[in-house]
Amino acid sequence: MKKALIGALIIVLCCPVFAEDNSTRIAEIEAQIAELEAELAELKGTKSELEQAGEMYELKMSDYYLADSFDDYYDDFEGDYVIPNDGYTFLVVQFDAKNISEEDDYLNRYDFEAYVDGFSVEQYDEMVEEIDILTGDVAAGKTMRGQLLYEIPADWQEFEIQFKESYDADKLVFVLTPDMFE
Repeated sequence: MKKALIGALIIVLCCPVFAEDNSTRIAEIEAQIAELEAELAELKGTKSELEQAGEMYELKMSDYYLADSFDDYYDDFEGDYVIPNDGYTFLVVQFDAKNISEEDDYLNRYDFEAYVDGFSVEQYDEMVEEIDILTGDVAAGKTMRGQLLYEIPADWQEFEIQFKESYDADKLVFVLTPDMFE
């Protein structure tokens, strides 16, 4: 009976230690999970990275996708497609651009600069059926949605697009990586 009592007393006295050890371990695991979630958000791109505001515009990258071909805008025959050069793919980036100034403005697609793996890349200038180019008048307080089209190497690692509202304004920078398309 003494042995059973002593055993029960040891268990009762040790339980808070085990509980404390578990709560410490749980806190450690929760901290590791938070670090991994932050790292994952950084790798995938977060909403704040894909939505930014300048002095005149609030830009949101509302969609982006890769494509192998598009219908030719100028060809009257169905089945004629615009395809990228060998070793390249098309990247379409869609923005919602809200004019947050008090004046109407003209948004020009040439106010965007793009880089693939640190090298500049020009917008694809051929007209294609499925692309609504991001260019035009935007009234104060209103939003324009449009796309920009790029022909990029198929083995790209980082696509960076910058928007500069004016010569003296800071650039708004958006970055895409291949893992964001999975």
